[in-house]
Amino acid sequence: MSESQSEESANLDRRLAALFPPLRKHVFYLVNWAVKQRLIYVETPKVGCTLIKRVMQFAECGFDEDALPEDVHDRRTSPLRSPKDDLASFLAELDSDACLTFSFVRNPFSRFLSAYLDKIVGDPEVITDRQKRLGIGPGPERPSFDELVEFVYDQPRLDMDVHWAPQSFLLGWPRVRYGFLGRFERLSEDLEMLMASRGLRYPAGARRLGVRHATGADAKLAAYFSEPTRRRVVEIYGDDFSHFDYPTTLPS
Repeated sequence: MSESQSEESANLDRRLAALFPPLRKHVFYLVNWAVKQRLIYVETPKVGCTLIKRVMQFAECGFDEDALPEDVHDRRTSPLRSPKDDLASFLAELDSDACLTFSFVRNPFSRFLSAYLDKIVGDPEVITDRQKRLGIGPGPERPSFDELVEFVYDQPRLDMDVHWAPQSFLLGWPRVRYGFLGRFERLSEDLEMLMASRGLRYPAGARRLGVRHATGADAKLAAYFSEPTRRRVVEIYGDDFSHFDYPTTLPS
C-alpha cells in the first residue's frame, strides 16, 4: 500500500470512528449493509435483530429462500456486507439520501434483563465464552441480577458486551443520521411499515426466528428490579432513556 493509500485508509477509519465510537470489531459486526436494497441496518442485540436481518437477507438474495444462509448471524455467509468490505463506499452510502439507515431500540430495563436471562443465566449445563470472561465457572451457579448490574456499572463502555452496551453508544446516536427508528415494543407493526416502504417481505418461517433467545423479560421486571438496581440501570443507560424517550420508572 502506498503512502497516499495508507493516509486515505486512515482518514476513512477516522471518519468511521467519529460516527461509531464502539470497537471496530463490534462496528463491523453490528452494521449490516444491503448494497442492492440500499439499506443500512445498525443492529442492537436483544432488540429483534435475528428477524430483521433475515428479512434483509431475503431481499438481498432476490427473495430466493434457497440462497439464504443457514445461520442468520454468520457474517461470513451473509449476503449483507460489513463496512470493512468497502469503507469508502459505505461512508458514501451512509451520507446518501437514496440509502435508508435504520435501527430498532428497546426499553433499557427489559433489554438489560433479557441480556441477563439469555446470556448469563442461559442453560445451567452450558458455559459460554462470555460467561468464562465474566469468571463464571462450571455448574449451575450464576451471578445474581444485582451482581451483574454492579459489574456493568463499573465497566467502561468500550469494554461492555454488545448485548448490554447502551444502545445510543452502539448506534452512534445522534451523530449518525437515521431515516427510520423502530421500537421493539411494536416490532411487528414497525417492521412491517418499514418493509412496505421498501418492498421487503418475510421468508417462510421468519416470524419464528429468535424464539430461542426470547426471555419474556417484559413480564419479569418486577421480580428482578429493586429500587437500587432501577437507579443503577437509569445511571448506566441515561442516554438511552433520554434519547429514545423511555420513562425511567419501571412499567407497571
